[in-house]
Amino acid sequence: MGYIRKKLSSNNIIERIITTAVLFSAIFFGGMIISYFLLPEGLLKNKNPLMSW
Repeated sequence: MGYIRKKLSSNNIIERIITTAVLFSAIFFGGMIISYFLLPEGLLKNKNPLMSW
């Protein structure tokens, strides 16, 4: 955690941008994969009323 905090508070702007992008991608895709396996199959399917008319 200290390594990530050090990279996010670095003086080099490129290093901060790359670290932020990598962290966002890891959290986003990790959350997407976890929710794909944990959420019920019908929770998000066919909820749009315009699709069923």
